[in-house]
Amino acid sequence: MSTHLSRLENAGYIERKKAIVKGRVRTVVKITEKGYSMYVNEVKKIKSLVWIKSEFKKF
Repeated sequence: MSTHLSRLENAGYIERKKAIVKGRVRTVVKITEKGYSMYVNEVKKIKSLVWIKSEFKKF
């Protein structure tokens, strides 16, 4: 998972910070505006593909 988070962070899609909670190190991940925008675009693409596929089933 660390590799995936690093790639997302390098692309500017997330921000990652380390925090100590009750003596244990925790990784806190936050999506950026750029990341959210890309996520919304990907969801739109998937929805359009599902719609197209469902339209073909009617024929």
